[in-house]
Amino acid sequence: MRILAFAVSAIIVAVSAVRAQEIPVELLDAEIPAGMEETLISAALLHRKGVAGDEDAVEKAIGLLQPLVDEDNPPAISIGLMGSLYALKGRDASNVVNAMRFTNRGIGMIDEAVEMQPDGYALRMLRAISNISLPAMFGRHDIAIADMKFIIDTYRSEDHSLSDGSVKFILDRLIQNAIAMGNDDEKTRYETMLDSMN
Repeated sequence: MRILAFAVSAIIVAVSAVRAQEIPVELLDAEIPAGMEETLISAALLHRKGVAGDEDAVEKAIGLLQPLVDEDNPPAISIGLMGSLYALKGRDASNVVNAMRFTNRGIGMIDEAVEMQPDGYALRMLRAISNISLPAMFGRHDIAIADMKFIIDTYRSEDHSLSDGSVKFILDRLIQNAIAMGNDDEKTRYETMLDSMN
């Protein structure tokens, strides 16, 4: 699952937007209720450290988010970030039982968040990257590909400040999938997009 860490790092390197202050990419387009901004920004920055392998940062971020997730009607992004953190806990777990338990919990929370905000770019990004590197037994490959297609289509139609490296990573995954599925039209489409970036 260390590929997960690389994949998410590729997505979030040098990406930010400005909304009164610098907002991490994990929070782009997120519906953030007033008074929760600081907590969510801190949790997102700790999440980045967790992606890079800092297990203490994962625990700290979970501690920050738990009160938000426990509220009535928590924001979707708090649930999605928490789900991604639990997927990271699953990645880092020292035994298979905990790895399965934490990963399944994380998947469920991210899915719940996406159901709450289906067009949420940040949430679809979290789910795509969390799912793409999971072993086949989790059955999440098709969901990851669908989310990646959504991300690329959204990237083309709107400015979400994705870095070129992030887009290239996603396009490469989509090309690999098209080859595996024998879909020459999709392969050509994504290769053309990738070529236009070089």
